Amino acid sequence: IPTASGTHSRLNQFAQEGGYVCYLDEGTICPYLPIAPSWEEYIKSLSQNQRYNMQRKEKRITKSHQMDFEEVFERSDIQKALEEMLDLHKEIWNSKGEQGSFDAHPLNKIFHRSIVGQLSELGRVVIYTLKIDGKTAALPVDRRDI
Repeated sequence: IPTASGTHSRLNQFAQEGGYVCYLDEGTICPYLPIAPSWEEYIKSLSQNQRYNMQRKEKRITKSHQMDFEEVFERSDIQKALEEMLDLHKEIWNSKGEQGSFDAHPLNKIFHRSIVGQLSELGRVVIYTLKIDGKTAALPVDRRDI
């Protein structure tokens, strides 16, 4: 998280309020993709060609597969979805013969469980689940503004 980011200062404040210490480790890079506030906003941000390709691919996949998308934001379901996300992450990296960041650096898993648990108590986290033919295909985690 860039130190100039509002997220950095809020995370530091949130950590201190919870009795944690926040420190900067410049050697660790955590990739992320900015997520649009809504699906409609995301679609609007795409070029005409990208929108066409997205619609074409969605039609193709829904023609031959059952696709389900769900927002998980209830506290009781967040922890289960997070564990499913961690398992999927491990499965993907292990299939490549590699170790994912959660297994290579166990503190990452502890941190994510802790922060997601605390944010879920405040209603400030959502996990999106995409299932294709009943098998989980994606589980991005996002912070909710309330």
